[in-house]
Amino acid sequence: MFPGAKAVGTLVFATAGVEADLPGLGVIRRGLVDDAYVRSALPARPLNANKGTFGKVLVVGGSSHYVGAPGLAARAAYRMGAGLVTVAAPRAVTSILAAGISEPTWLPCDELNGTIAQGALSPLLEALPQYDALVLGPGLGQGPQMPQLITGLMGKASELDCPVIVDADALNALATVNNWPSFLPQHAVLTPHPGEMSRLTGLSIESIQENRLEIAQEYATQWNTTVLLKGAHTVIASPDRLSVLPYKSSALSTAGTGDVLAGMIGALLGQRLSPHDAAAAAGYLHGLSGVHAAGGSDRSVMAGDLIDALRDVLRQIEAL
Repeated sequence: MFPGAKAVGTLVFATAGVEADLPGLGVIRRGLVDDAYVRSALPARPLNANKGTFGKVLVVGGSSHYVGAPGLAARAAYRMGAGLVTVAAPRAVTSILAAGISEPTWLPCDELNGTIAQGALSPLLEALPQYDALVLGPGLGQGPQMPQLITGLMGKASELDCPVIVDADALNALATVNNWPSFLPQHAVLTPHPGEMSRLTGLSIESIQENRLEIAQEYATQWNTTVLLKGAHTVIASPDRLSVLPYKSSALSTAGTGDVLAGMIGALLGQRLSPHDAAAAAGYLHGLSGVHAAGGSDRSVMAGDLIDALRDVLRQIEAL
């Protein structure tokens, strides 16, 4: 925990001789995520698979001010192993992104002031049954229509039992809705940074940062969902579990890295990992990709560098 964490140099973990299968260890519900956890969580890749085997992910986001965000999420989902990724965004955004990214399919949406219009809800609801996971929020922008758009999509996802990642401006829109936790699907992951967590809870950013583990756990339980509270030593909390990531790196302190993380989580949810395992594994790989992309210097890392580094990171994990 900061501020003490900044004083840590090289941290070494040494076994105390406790056997890994000791029954009492099974009741411990808090832990640090490591390579072995992620390796065991990664879904199998059968040789006779097809793109449907690895899940279809729908990314809903993008606006005139945040054109690249859904593209980053889509690329990250593919790199994380998704079989097919579709980007639903304003028509102008899909036109721009399609000129530079070949892999996604596209669902162009009606626009309102550079954002997805309310009229797009009907075709989005019609399309959603084709997908195994829904990523809501990357670059979505803000507008009066957003709360109804978000709750409408989450309601359909609940009906379909489709996992949902709620990120960025989707969280901001959700925070304005009365009794918003009632709209959450059973398999959901919320990915707030401290400012977004403040808007969702009504707590100050300072109190959240001073009690990150306790607050993440308290609200994950209260909302009956999985919360990934971003920051140095990201916390993943579910009603019955809490995991902490070992990374604190300024390489991740740049625009777009959250969109990359949302896409990675979406890919793993589409491959049928539990919300907690999907968030913890993706978060760990995201942090490790930041370390690899930095190569010893955090200053020059951009969000897209994490996607490029992910291939080598996965190779490292899978070689365990």
